[in-house]
Amino acid sequence: MRYFIFAAVQSTSMNKRPIVAVIGDGSLPPQSDKELFAEGLGEALVTAGYRIICGGLGGVMEAAARGAPPVTLLP
Repeated sequence: MRYFIFAAVQSTSMNKRPIVAVIGDGSLPPQSDKELFAEGLGEALVTAGYRIICGGLGGVMEAAARGAPPVTLLP
């Protein structure tokens, strides 16, 4: 099974979390393996100390944003 999910890391100043851009398919079947993977990726990135940026309009980007836990204070 192949997933086309691209993540690019942008280094920021020492006092901020690095940013990872997540892009991929714009349309996914609900509860598909790819959707679940993207949700898990969003959660794992934020939990590991990254900020994510994505279009969030649908598919992989929406799933990654949905999986990311809310963070109230970003250093």
